[in-house]
Amino acid sequence: MTHQKIQAGEKWGAIPMIQEHIDIIYEIIDANDYPRKDVLLPIVSRWKDGDFSRVDKDHNTIWKLQGGTIGKAYGIMSEEEERWFVIKNFKEDVLTVWLEENK
Repeated sequence: MTHQKIQAGEKWGAIPMIQEHIDIIYEIIDANDYPRKDVLLPIVSRWKDGDFSRVDKDHNTIWKLQGGTIGKAYGIMSEEEERWFVIKNFKEDVLTVWLEENK
């Protein structure tokens, strides 16, 4: 999901970072004995509250936990860059939801 918000040299795949998806991930992590729950739950809690001010650092934390070697974030997209990412990578219904959430 973070690919929608971060600047990185390479990105593979994209899942819309909309409130519905954030809420689902939060519930899954919170309700289970998830590996590294102590690290992941505070990250997703920030997102749940609409705080993406550290999303590049959050991405890199998760990326490291997954053994990432390519795709390290080096910054956060501007709102315009994110808008174009959403338009390019998702269907119109996701764009509509994203626009509504980012008024």
